[in-house]
Amino acid sequence: IPANERFDHYYSREELGEWLGPIRRLEEQAAEVHLVMNTNNRDQGPVNARLLMELLADFA
Repeated sequence: IPANERFDHYYSREELGEWLGPIRRLEEQAAEVHLVMNTNNRDQGPVNARLLMELLADFA
């Protein structure tokens, strides 16, 4: 799959939800945790990042 197709994706709540536990565990071990959304088309990166931030806020 070419990169421009592989990253042409809006993540679902379920897909991003799989990352909540691992992200929280990293937060317990590090002073700062930075996440990057790798999407190549349209506004998927910011949209996916916003949804992940909402999920993290709810997963306190």
